[in-house]
Amino acid sequence: MPFVCDSNRLANCRTGGNSESNPPIVAGARLALKEINDAEGVLEKPVQWLNGDDKTDVEKAKDQLKAHIAAGAQVVLGPTTSRVTAGVMEEITAAKVI
Repeated sequence: MPFVCDSNRLANCRTGGNSESNPPIVAGARLALKEINDAEGVLEKPVQWLNGDDKTDVEKAKDQLKAHIAAGAQVVLGPTTSRVTAGVMEEITAAKVI
């Protein structure tokens, strides 16, 4: 089960205007992922981490989301900014990902 995770979990904001929020968010997400997989994953399947970077930009976030969905992502964490979140919400809803 692919799991889109990183700070802007749609992708991850490793670059761009909100990149300073990335390290603690990634640390927490990686810890959660480890604990989930240590407990036999979800429905006994390991959860995978998919990396990305939305660069705190709506259009880049949309492109990253499409790539993650094409890779089989079912869960998306983020984005961490309301502007980017609002800009991709329609795509997230249409794709029926969490």
